[in-house]
Amino acid sequence: MLTSGSVSIENDTERTANPTGDGAGINPGTRVCACFTSAPRLFADSKLCRTMPLFLDDVRIRNFTSCFKDKKFLAFFFKHLKKNNTDRYMDDFPFLSICGVERNFVRCDDLPVVFTKVIQKQNAETGAEEDWFSYAHADNLLMVPFEPQRLFMNVNTGRVYHPALEKAGGIGLVRSNLAIEFSASFSFRNGEQNPPTHFTWKDKRYELDTTWFKDKLTGS
Repeated sequence: MLTSGSVSIENDTERTANPTGDGAGINPGTRVCACFTSAPRLFADSKLCRTMPLFLDDVRIRNFTSCFKDKKFLAFFFKHLKKNNTDRYMDDFPFLSICGVERNFVRCDDLPVVFTKVIQKQNAETGAEEDWFSYAHADNLLMVPFEPQRLFMNVNTGRVYHPALEKAGGIGLVRSNLAIEFSASFSFRNGEQNPPTHFTWKDKRYELDTTWFKDKLTGS
């Protein structure tokens, strides 16, 4: 029932009664979230997989019409996202989002945080325009400071990463169409078989920090 390229939420009462289903044995009333933040190669060109929407798990047809689009709901869900340290389902669901007494268990193809847009915001004290990185399609409701010097490209997969909140793992994935835009601004002083060394943003060339992600990204 779970498919890559989306985030889905399910009330697991029916799933528990069906031992052949994915997630069998989870207590009734437990809400299970399967978060797949990057598309498999088979669906790499589909809009659905690039935008990472949120669905109820029992929705059979997954498109823009059937996904969650309320930004306040998305902001609430992802603000409460953290690593799963409950000793329950930790192997299958490494993250969870808590809503009152309800636990939404989350698993991902890569990472649960997906950055979707760079937003300009005026500093109230200095009046200067600052860049912020929005994630989870919540626009200015979910943002971290944009740090161009801390972008990381995995040359084996082409995926680009940026720091996220520590409670959500400290690292997030840049959505594919934005990563493609960024790729033109990377410089590879050590050769293109190695990660980029510099990134140009708004006419300023940054030397990339190549160590910050080492303890956050498996296989880096």
